[in-house]
Amino acid sequence: GGIGARIVRRRGESNYPCCHRDTVLTGVVLCWQESKVFVLQLDQKNYNQSLELLRDVLSRGKLKVCMWEAKDSVRLLRQCCQLTCAVRLRDPTVAEWLLKPHANTPTLKQLARTYGVSAPQCSEEAGFQAVLVWQLCHLLNTRLKQAGLYTAYTDIE
Repeated sequence: GGIGARIVRRRGESNYPCCHRDTVLTGVVLCWQESKVFVLQLDQKNYNQSLELLRDVLSRGKLKVCMWEAKDSVRLLRQCCQLTCAVRLRDPTVAEWLLKPHANTPTLKQLARTYGVSAPQCSEEAGFQAVLVWQLCHLLNTRLKQAGLYTAYTDIE
């Protein structure tokens, strides 16, 4: 190499095969049953097994999946890993927009603070965030039902 060859890698030299342009997806964090967290590493060593599991989960048409900024996340999965998404997506940002259409779009932590949602400490920030998203989805589903907006939410998604 040249200057920076150890820092900047071309796509073919990456240890992470899930790439699109200058974006490299290094892993995906899953949460279920309120607080169980599982990290899928997308490096060369774990790529095939992790991708197979993700493909299996995302292909289940009746499965409801809570995902922060779902549109962008699905696009990233499609572009970087060639994954399609058949699940029924639930996005707390969309739920909040339906409940408060004139408010600014909150960050995950702002939304959690607004609704008093907290998650147990996780060794990974992504795990903590996955638990918050799961908890927010369930709380916001209840709020949407109370406001008569749940059907609109599920139809929009």
